Amino acid sequence: MRAKARSFDKARRFAPWLCTGIIVRVFQGQTSHAVGKFGAGRYRPVARGMALIQIAAQGWDRGAMARQRGMNWMAAFSPSRAGRSWLARGQHPLRSSIGAWLGMGTSLALGTWAMGAFGASAALVAPIGASAVLVFAVPASPLAQPRAVLGGNLVSALIGMLLARVGLGPWLVLPLAVGLAILAMHALRCLHPPGGAMALVAAMGTHGAPWPWTFLLSPAASNTLALLAAGWLFNNCTGSRYPHHNETLPEHGVPMAIDYDPADLAAVLDELEDRPDISTEDLDSIVRAVFVRHAMRKP
Repeated sequence: MRAKARSFDKARRFAPWLCTGIIVRVFQGQTSHAVGKFGAGRYRPVARGMALIQIAAQGWDRGAMARQRGMNWMAAFSPSRAGRSWLARGQHPLRSSIGAWLGMGTSLALGTWAMGAFGASAALVAPIGASAVLVFAVPASPLAQPRAVLGGNLVSALIGMLLARVGLGPWLVLPLAVGLAILAMHALRCLHPPGGAMALVAAMGTHGAPWPWTFLLSPAASNTLALLAAGWLFNNCTGSRYPHHNETLPEHGVPMAIDYDPADLAAVLDELEDRPDISTEDLDSIVRAVFVRHAMRKP
C-alpha cells in the first residue's frame, strides 16, 4: 500500500510538467515523439491519452484546412474585390448591350435572307449569342478577336457535323464533339468558348437527322460574319478598337529604364497552370505603366 501511495504521489507531482510538455509538443507537431517516450510501463495510460490528444489536434488541423478550402471555393462566387466598379473606365454595360442587340439583329437579318435565298437550314443559332457577349462586352479579349470567333465557330461546326454522320450514339457523339472542338481550336490558335456550343448544336442535328452541309455556310458562317461586321463597325464608332491592338499607355514624360525583357514575361505566362485571358503585349504595357506610376510617386 505504501509503495502504491508513493507511486501515486510521484505521478501527482509529475502531472503538471507532463501536461505542459504535451501542450508544447502538440503545438510543435512532436506529440508522436512524446508518445513513444512515455508509451511503456506504468505510464501506458498517459501515452494513450497523449495519442488521443495527437489525433484530436490532427483532426482540428485538417478541419481548419477543409474550412479554409471551403471558404476559398465560396469566395469564387462573390464579386471581385479588386476595387473596380461595373461603371468604371473600360466597363461599358450600356454600350455592350446596345452593340449586342444590333449585332444579333444583323445576324438574324442575314440568316433570314439566306433561308429565303437558297434554303438555309436556320436563320440563327444559339452560340452566336455567346459570341456576341465576347465581341461587344470584352472586345479586347483574345477570345473575342475575329480569328478566334470565325475560326472557332466554323471549325467546331465542322467537327460536330462530321461526328453526327458516323452513326454512334448521342452519349458518345455529343461529349466527343465538344472535346474535339476544344482540341482543334487550341491547335489552330482560334480558341473561342462559344465554339463548344456550336459543336454541340451541329452534332445534335435537326429533327433526328444531321444538319445538311449548307449549315456551315448558313447559319454558321453567315451569322458569324454578320456579327463580326457589326462588331467592327459598332466598336470602332463608339471608342473601342476592334480588332484589338496593343494599347500603349502614356508615360507622362517620366524618363526611366525598365530592366526586364518582355520575353521573360511571356515565359512566366507560359509557366502558369491557368493562363490569364490577356495578351503578352497588353500585359507588358500594363507592367510598364505601373513602373511609370511608381516612379512618379518618388520624390
